[in-house]
Amino acid sequence: MSSARFSKALYHATCNTGFTVPTISVRISNEEKKALGEYGPLSEAVREEVRLYLQAKKAGTALAKLRALQAKDRAKTTTLEESKLIKKDRNR
Repeated sequence: MSSARFSKALYHATCNTGFTVPTISVRISNEEKKALGEYGPLSEAVREEVRLYLQAKKAGTALAKLRALQAKDRAKTTTLEESKLIKKDRNR
């Protein structure tokens, strides 16, 4: 099915159901399209990539906040104290 026919079919499907689907446009090369196609339908591969990208961004934000908190309140334990705490934790 050509992309124009698919878009028209999707438009009619969303108009008839009252359900709208947000869409995005992505420019990729033929090689990228072929590589993504190996993992299933292109739309599913792109959805997965967007989901992974957003997870990475959230993780990056969380790590940045953690670094900022750690910079404010530096830990005041030595390596020896850390090893004692680890041993104590393991023996629980």
